[in-house]
Amino acid sequence: MIEHRRVVHLRARDEDELFIAVGERQRGHVYYRCQTKNCPTNCIREEAVDEAVLSQFACLQFRKEERAFFRPEIARMSTRKAEEQEKLITALKLNISQLTERVNRLMDAYLDRLLDKESFEQRKSALLMERAGLEQRLAEWQSGHRNPVDELLCFLERADSACLAYKLGLQEEKRELLEAITSNRLVSGKTPEIVLRLPFNEVANRFKFKNGCPRRNTARTWELLLPRLLTLMATPVARAPKS
Repeated sequence: MIEHRRVVHLRARDEDELFIAVGERQRGHVYYRCQTKNCPTNCIREEAVDEAVLSQFACLQFRKEERAFFRPEIARMSTRKAEEQEKLITALKLNISQLTERVNRLMDAYLDRLLDKESFEQRKSALLMERAGLEQRLAEWQSGHRNPVDELLCFLERADSACLAYKLGLQEEKRELLEAITSNRLVSGKTPEIVLRLPFNEVANRFKFKNGCPRRNTARTWELLLPRLLTLMATPVARAPKS
């Protein structure tokens, strides 16, 4: 007997299309089943999805010594609000300039007949849309209506609380957390894989070097991470979390 139905958006690994998995409770467990015919992902238990999500969200939690370091550092950054805001504005202007160059190169490729009209229009539309998003962000920061340091603190608080919020949240609250914090929810057979969205993935990987080796120097890690997070928050893919 099906007691209730839940819905989650998943993506089969090596497949392009997103599918809607409908959760059904049977014999005390919730199973997510894809409604798409011939989908390689037949069903997956809710416990497996929750375990994969919590494994990633646990990486966002901060140790006591981390909080003791970055909170005073953020307080010091508040005294340099104008300087931090100018850094974000400079980064946005650079990104807009780079996108304009890409549009120009795309036009050159089309004029040289290296691209057909359909491909050209699709790529141009995507680039112009991305540039428009950056220009809107630039206007917001230049207006002075946004405080980068306050948004950074809000982001860190949400990252730190994500694991507990997911454990205690209602189904709709869990779905909202997944949409806000994850970029991909992949399934291979019966194994889920959760991919964090920028800049949450930067926080999760904060104690790793680029070569994958662990790094445990708290002060050095956060000295590098805080400016990086501020820059990422200026980009369209890193939306400031709602308080």
